[in-house]
Amino acid sequence: MKQRPMLMGTPMVISTKKDIKTQTRRLRGLEYVNQLPDVWQPYSDPGIMGNGKYGQLFQHKGSGNIVMCACPYGHPGDVLWVRESWSTCYNAATIEFDYKYKADHGLYIDDVRPVKWKPSIHMPRKAARIFLRITDIRVERLQDITDKDARAEGVEFQGFDQTIGSKNYLDGSWFVSWGTLPEFIPINQLARRSFETLWQSINGTDSWAANPWVWVISFKRIESPD
Repeated sequence: MKQRPMLMGTPMVISTKKDIKTQTRRLRGLEYVNQLPDVWQPYSDPGIMGNGKYGQLFQHKGSGNIVMCACPYGHPGDVLWVRESWSTCYNAATIEFDYKYKADHGLYIDDVRPVKWKPSIHMPRKAARIFLRITDIRVERLQDITDKDARAEGVEFQGFDQTIGSKNYLDGSWFVSWGTLPEFIPINQLARRSFETLWQSINGTDSWAANPWVWVISFKRIESPD
């Protein structure tokens, strides 16, 4: 069993802590086929490839050529430790510095002192508190995500009068499933529409239309494996 880091934004850290988020879609390792995603198709199920790494074989629809794409996140059974926005705070009782996390405290730790949160990419392994065991890895085109899987991605829902809404991560508004608002969305598409905006907020406004191949990584939260 190997352990690898994975960056995660604050909203998704919150969903993961609540065990709402059990999937993540990632691009890294698929750059080659995503130059022209329409001309490639999976050649077999994901597994151990000829180079000994876990990944996916793709076949070119025209030439029949095969390429290997290794998954940089490991394989089922491996553990991911989450890198999130963090900081340190001096604890006078223990005379030590404690780790603090933006997902817990928002902009402030108390009513007086604002926190300068450090980027997740700089978070050390010893500060990690969220560990995820990979249960499955597959590849699919981004826009093939179902509403059920979009819910597993951890998008936020909120109840309104006589209806429910899913969050628009581009502007903070809500898609609603009933009413006369311009953003009326059928209830069985609310999560998918929300995930579309989440993806765009992370990867750029044109990233959804590009419809790239993505790793679909399913996981369950576990205690620290150390």
